[in-house]
This record gives sequence, C-alpha cells and structure tokens, in this order.
Amino acid sequence: MKHPIVYLSVFCWFLTVGCQKDSGISAGALKTDLLAVVLVSTSSVDIEATATGPRGAQYGIVYGTAPQPTLGGSFKQANTFQQPNNASLTTTFSINITQLTPNSRYYFRSYLKNGDEVAYGNEISIELKIESFWTSVGRAVVPLDYLPLPELLPDNAANSITLYFKSPNGTDLEGLSVKYNPSAFRGSWGAASNDAPIRLNYLRTFIEYGIGDQELFQGLGYAPNPSALSANRHYKDFRGEPGQLKRGRLPDYPGADVPTSFFQINQQIFILEKNAPYQLWRYDNESPKSGFVAKAALPVSNGTDFQAFVVNNRVCVIAEGNPVKLFEYDLMAQQWISRANFPAEARQKGVAFVSNNRAFYGAGQEVGSAKGLKDVWEYNPTTNRWTAYATYPGGGNVGMVATVVRGRTYLGLGYRVTPTAIGAPQYAPRYDFWEFKP
Repeated sequence: MKHPIVYLSVFCWFLTVGCQKDSGISAGALKTDLLAVVLVSTSSVDIEATATGPRGAQYGIVYGTAPQPTLGGSFKQANTFQQPNNASLTTTFSINITQLTPNSRYYFRSYLKNGDEVAYGNEISIELKIESFWTSVGRAVVPLDYLPLPELLPDNAANSITLYFKSPNGTDLEGLSVKYNPSAFRGSWGAASNDAPIRLNYLRTFIEYGIGDQELFQGLGYAPNPSALSANRHYKDFRGEPGQLKRGRLPDYPGADVPTSFFQINQQIFILEKNAPYQLWRYDNESPKSGFVAKAALPVSNGTDFQAFVVNNRVCVIAEGNPVKLFEYDLMAQQWISRANFPAEARQKGVAFVSNNRAFYGAGQEVGSAKGLKDVWEYNPTTNRWTAYATYPGGGNVGMVATVVRGRTYLGLGYRVTPTAIGAPQYAPRYDFWEFKP
C-alpha cells in the first residue's frame, strides 16, 4: 500500500527533553532510518522509514528471518528520488509487506542505494503473532508529518469515531480529522477533512432526569490562547445540545484553569483536576440547584499524571509514577481509598479503558528511561487484584486513545517511544487503530 511522500517532522514530547533520531548507517551522502514496523496481520506489516539521498537513489526495505538482512535477500523498493537537481532530499515513506510466514520472527532494515553505494538503517525485529484479543482495523490515512492528538469523538448514534491530528506547523486546533465507521465491512475509514476538535479536553455526556429522559450536555475544555498572558484559554460553560434544551443549562464549572478528567455514575458527574491541588468536583442532577460541589482532592504530589475510569459503578484513578498507585473514590464516605499498586514496571503516559465492564491499563513509557511498554493488565475491583492480560500489537506506546462505541472497544494512535544512541527518548507518531475483544 503506497502513501504520499512527505517531509519528516521531528516531534518532541516534552520541552524539557532533547529529541533526536538514531543516526542509522550512512554511506557518503546516503542516510536512512527505520522508524516503525507495525503488525497488520500475522502475515503482513506496515513499515515507516526515512531516507536522505540524491536524485536517482532508490530506497525501500530489506527483510528476512535472519538478523541484518541485505539487498542480497528479500527486499521491497518504495521509490526513487526524482528531485530536479542533485541536491540531497529527505523523505519519509511507508510500505506494506505481505505474504510473510505467520508466527515467525522477521528482521527489517531500511535501505538506500545509489549506484554501487548502499546504506542501511537500524534494525527492528518483530514476531508475527497477534493475540486473539486484537483485530487491526487499519490505519488513518493522513500525511505522515501530522501528529495524532489525544482527542477523539465517539458517536454511538452514528456508530462512528472521529480522530484528530495536529498540523505540523499549526496549533493543536489546526489540523485534520478522520472518521472511522465500525459498522462497514471490516470497518471503513473516511477521507481526511480539515475539521478540528471544538476544544481540547472537551466533555460530552448524556445526563438523565426524570424517568427515561436524558439530555446531551457538553462544554469545558481549553484552546490555545493568542494572548501572551497564558498558554491556553480555559472554558467554564457546560451547555445542553443547541435547539434541544429541556432543563436549561448546567451551572458554570468553578474549578481551576487546568485540564480535567471526567467520569459519570448514573446522574452524578465528577470532574477531577489534572494538576495541583487535584480537586474533585461533583454535580448531582437530582439536586441541580447545588451546582458543582468540591469533594476530597486526590492525594498525590504535584506533577502527577493519572488515568481515570469507572467500572461497576466504582470510580478509580491510576496515579502514574514510581510506583504506579491506584485510588478508588468511596461514594458513601466521600474520600479516596488506596487500592493495590500496579505491579509491573513504573510508567507514565499509559492508557486506561473499560471493555465489557472490565478495567484495563497498560502501555506507556518506563519512568526514568526511554523504554516503551506494551503490556496490558486487567484490574478486578472486587478482588483488588491486577492480572497480566495481553500485549498491545500496535506501533504506539504513549499518548494512545481508547473509546467504546456500541459495546466495541477501540484503541491506538499515539507515539512510539524509543531511545536514541545517547539514550534520550525520541517519539514517532503512530496511525494504526485496533479493536480489543477481551
């Protein structure tokens, strides 16, 4: 499967962390790097790489079941540099390789050939195994310099999921969106459009009232602020669906100007601030005049990131760090209770989600290193136990998104974190998406 050739955009996840690519293996003016190998099925992979070379140089992928494959074995050419002059050009390219042997380990390298001169990139090996829990639904076809945003819009009524991507030269609200329709045969990806999220960290939910009635409320979130006074403009309003107002509007949110995590139990809405003092706010639709009421703050140190979920009407928060801690909010006592710590490697930027009323957490980046993680664990709130469950087969480790549409669970996108030659983390955007069936 061919994709448009685009210029490489280098992405730095944190402003405080240096970001550079592995050097690859160069020969003269030729240079190439292998960015990612992503399973599509047990017999095919999608591969992304970069190449820098003069006009006429050929680039592609070499592969085989033995380490350090070369052009003397299996290879697939992607393209040839065709710039109008002899100046070197850098491109990022994507290749799909099929008819591989299932359950075998393959080794892949990018190559660049100009006459008798050949350069090879770094090697990535992968075993062609996919656990039965996972089904690839393909990838969002967007230019490879667009960066996935940790935002999505599930729509149960339309049975669709909208995914968002940031422009390489714009703000987070300037980019593209792609819609995935699970109901089509093997799923269907729409064409990229210029739509962008209404806001980042935007909240949407149906609130029940009376017997059998509900109303869609949406709001909050933030957007880049053109003013130099602050980086973002945060919104406090939380309104009903335009033209369909029944009970009016929720009161304005009184919390701090920070990102939030949102969860709901029956007619109660909880909003937890994702920065100090980690204040929890509750709105009870049975007592609308009380508005948002401050509850117990999450007992974590400043700078802690977390993932929140609700399973079996129990509010749980995973506080990432070393160690990764788990808290449950006791609805009766209105306080946070420590639960069993996550037993695997300490991590950050993982993903938590609920599928078929079962809670899962995993992936992410190991704390204090550039190691990417792909393990997925299940948490049982009744027994307060963690169990290793699956290995994520996709290309991403950090910043992935997850959602449920009509009872089906999907996750993916994000970034693949790997160490550079000097051990610093580097982040490559990922575009693959998977259905998870525990």
